Amino acid sequence: LYLRTIQECVVGALLRTTDPIQTVSHFIDNAERFHAAKESWLSGSKLLRKSQEAVCAVDTETTGLNIVDDKVRTVQFSFEDGVSYVALFDLLPADDWTKLFCELRSAGYRLVLQNGKYDSKILYHNNVALGEYEELSIAHVLVDEREGTHNLNFIGQQVLGAGKNTITKEALVGGPIDATFIDYAGRDTDITRRAFRVLENPVKHTVAYKTLTQAAHHLSIGEAKGIKLDVEKLDSLIVEADKKLSEYTKMFEDIGLNPSSPKQVKEMLGMDEKSDKKALESLDTELANAIIDFRGLRKVKSTYLERLKASANVDGRFHPDIRLAGPVTGRTSSGSGNAPDDMLWLPINSQNIPRPAQGQKFKFVSEQLRSELRSLFIADEGRVMLGMDLAAAEMRMAANACMDPVMIDDLNRKVDTHSLLTIMAYNLPYE
Repeated sequence: LYLRTIQECVVGALLRTTDPIQTVSHFIDNAERFHAAKESWLSGSKLLRKSQEAVCAVDTETTGLNIVDDKVRTVQFSFEDGVSYVALFDLLPADDWTKLFCELRSAGYRLVLQNGKYDSKILYHNNVALGEYEELSIAHVLVDEREGTHNLNFIGQQVLGAGKNTITKEALVGGPIDATFIDYAGRDTDITRRAFRVLENPVKHTVAYKTLTQAAHHLSIGEAKGIKLDVEKLDSLIVEADKKLSEYTKMFEDIGLNPSSPKQVKEMLGMDEKSDKKALESLDTELANAIIDFRGLRKVKSTYLERLKASANVDGRFHPDIRLAGPVTGRTSSGSGNAPDDMLWLPINSQNIPRPAQGQKFKFVSEQLRSELRSLFIADEGRVMLGMDLAAAEMRMAANACMDPVMIDDLNRKVDTHSLLTIMAYNLPYE
């Protein structure tokens, strides 16, 4: 209902003008102009606090998406509707940027970003501490839970009837900082602030919003620092995978088989329908097992080993990307492993990294390598890595919400609630 009301207002705005919002972007390219602007921002916060509008949207434009190696080009601010400031990052030393963000918060501003974890992380690797901030996409996911709708262009269109300006990737990361660049950067920041001011009202006092906001801040720090990788062991696993893949490749060449071709595999093995892993396992022949292992090794190498190696080549660490505004279920997810070949440093789906199989004998080399993936993540010197998981977290939250005495008693007695639910649903005996 809330979104429908917003959309009805947007339709009315669209009838009046082709562009519901206009943004004036001020370019700050020297220190004197920057300090004058800063004084006006800090003095203006008093008036804005009285009207409860002391919200400062912050954004960055960078030389690329690699949080470790790329540089910040500009930092943008918006303190009021329709006005943005685009400042050259090199105007100030890193410490002065950190100090500025602290001063803005001390003056009463709430810092708001869209995809703020990225900005926070790349600022961290440019020696700037952003500090605590609020996240537009988190406010949006609590109002509209549909997956894939939390980018700025969609939010702007949905809430304001106004999308982003267009600019080529080449111009954004390496082109001149001209009028097109400044208008693009400034409008993004203006849209962020305006959309947040609309979306925050129904969510800002909720436990979910406060919890996710704190999580975003702390996750961005952890992700920026990353997790140390055992590079020596990683290299040995890659060598082992390559050696076995070479053996299988020669074996398949000798018999004229393309193991990636379902048609050829079915013809050579006399299979009628599928040639997937389950069907091949049912045959349990030397050739069928070789095909299973070959396919498994290729997946382990391309999905995990190569991407971890690319990450290790940057700084010897793995930088996860935990998405709070992700699946419709509300659970967190992590960065996609389906990145382009020239962006292998991007995080893999870290929640899918297989658990080690304790004391298990492996039939396939690919299974053995999969079981060793988690051992590649190691603690820094003087620290210990701790693994934790919440047992039946959703069930416990449901019991707390409904205060069902039977459910609470089951949880306190450590009854397997998931099994119990299945037993009740299918009228099975409890054993």
